Amino acid sequence: MSTRDLYEVLGVGRSASEDEIKKAFRALARQFHPDANPDDPAAAERFREVSEAYETLRANVDARRRATEGLIEELTRTLRAKLTEAEVPIVEIEGRIKRLYSIHLKLKRQRITIDKVFDLAAVRIITKDQIDCYHVLGVMHKYWKPFRDRIKDFIAT
Repeated sequence: MSTRDLYEVLGVGRSASEDEIKKAFRALARQFHPDANPDDPAAAERFREVSEAYETLRANVDARRRATEGLIEELTRTLRAKLTEAEVPIVEIEGRIKRLYSIHLKLKRQRITIDKVFDLAAVRIITKDQIDCYHVLGVMHKYWKPFRDRIKDFIAT
């Protein structure tokens, strides 16, 4: 694989969604496929380069997704234990990785880069009433300090 930037090889920006990367790869693969260019060694080399770039990016995304899923599982276990210890009744705790498409839309809507996105994962805690929601928030702030100007009150709204 060349030392070129993988995103550059595929002709997409660093904030490209998984679908945009896949679409760019498929278009380039069709264009440079050896069957479409049987006597063109440059096209065969470009096809190899594009294929390697796509596979590397796909593997990186998959690895990050698996790592994040593990972190979410650990976080939900820890949260459940801390809330049980604090005797806060909870109905349900679920964690999820935000989908690449929704992140992509956020990047476009807010005109930011991926390093400015702080909520790539989400945890939803359901309680019986609003008071228990604020108890949950208190327990969470005891163990995890929120980012200044980044916390949103979804309880009262």
